[in-house]
Formats: sequence, structure tokens, C-alpha cells
Amino acid sequence: MNCKRLYDKLRNLIQCKIKLAKQSYNVSYINELNTTNTSHADYWSFLYQFWKPNKQCNYPITLNEKPVHDEYVKCNLFNEYFASISNYPAYDINKLPPLNFLANFLTDHRLLPPIFDPFQVFRVLSSLHPNKCKGFDNFPNRILKICSQSLATPFSLLFNLILSSEVFPTSLKTATVIQIHKTGSQTVVQNYRPIVLLPSLSKVFEKLLYKHVYSYLQYHKLLIPKNILPVSVFSQNLQRQATHWHVR
Repeated sequence: MNCKRLYDKLRNLIQCKIKLAKQSYNVSYINELNTTNTSHADYWSFLYQFWKPNKQCNYPITLNEKPVHDEYVKCNLFNEYFASISNYPAYDINKLPPLNFLANFLTDHRLLPPIFDPFQVFRVLSSLHPNKCKGFDNFPNRILKICSQSLATPFSLLFNLILSSEVFPTSLKTATVIQIHKTGSQTVVQNYRPIVLLPSLSKVFEKLLYKHVYSYLQYHKLLIPKNILPVSVFSQNLQRQATHWHVR
């Protein structure tokens, strides 16, 4: 028992030392990259350390009691199954409950389009989780976070151009759907669930818009407390999942 405790203590100590060493290495390298004497080769060699390839499903999928190894066929099987479980029931708009209680939550002030400055973009970039999966753009959050100071200005120009032109790039709307194994055999399609990965840059843009809209709603008192919502507005299942505030 004493040997086991000593082993766990030493293992935790070594893991902590390794983590601190990696952090110290990254900080020193980042400080070196921020200097004007850094070459392009050194800059990209450091960034490529975080550019890890996506994991693929190496298990065969059973189709008509036969294993399927072809990646294209497996993708089609997953696509058909995920599409079949993603259908939402149709709602009758005439059966919606009355929304008369919203009369007290109106305003004549229009929501003006935002103009993002580099500091706002920098704050969002620096707050990204570095270990989140990358989306269709194959651009990891760790790079955006590390280079947030350098990328804040060009990204702010890009986001303002998107708002002024009223055109959202197709590449930022394209998502990657990956399969996550739930339980049971890994050769059965029904034992997987889909996860949608959006491009990292589109999520940054979404966070900036969310902060702008939320501050507008909060300033003009357009956020409706949950306790004044009629019971008929949402089903009991949705009420359990709802947040404390709802937006008109």
C-alpha cells in the first residue's frame, strides 16, 4: 500500500513537472515569435506542432451481416443513419399559444449593426479553449489563441466586411459531422451519435454577435424572466431544459 501511494505521488509530481515545462516552453517560444527577427520558417514550424490530423474510424461497419471496410461506403452509411434520426416533427403554427404577455417587452430602439474593434476580437480569441476540436477549416483553437494578438486586427476587418456586405462566407457555414461511439459493438452504425464541428472562425464571429445582441437586450430590458412565462408556451420537457431568461 505504501509503495502504491509513493508511486501515485511520484507520478503526479512528474506529470505536473512535464506540464509546467511545456507551458514554459510555449511561453518562451511565443515571446520569441513576437519579435521582429523571427523567420517565417521558425514561425510555421512552431504552429505545425499543434496541427494534428483528425482521427478516423478504422473499424469495419456491418452491412447485411457483412463487414464494410471502404471509407466512402462507411461515410454514406453514417450519413443516411444520421439524416434519418435528425428529422423534426412538423408544428402547426395555428396551434401556438397566445403571446400577449410580450406586450410589456417592446422597444422603439432598433438594433444597429455592430462594428468590431481589434480589442473585442482579441478578447474572444484569447478566451478560446485550446483543446477543442477543429472544424471544417482545420484550424485549431490553440493557434488562434496563441496568435490572438496578431490575428485580432485582420479578423476584425474580415468580420466588419461580412456585416457591411451582408454576405457570410460559405466556408464558415460548412460544418464537419463526425461519429462518436456510444455503447455496444463498434461495427453497428446505430451505436454511434453525430457531432457537428463548426469552423473555429465562425464560432468567434458568433460569440461577438452574441455579446452585441445580448447587451442590447439587457440594456433595453427585453429579457423575459422565466417565472412570468405561461405554462402553455413550452412543453414540460422544454421547460426543464430552458434557461432562466428567454429572449423575445
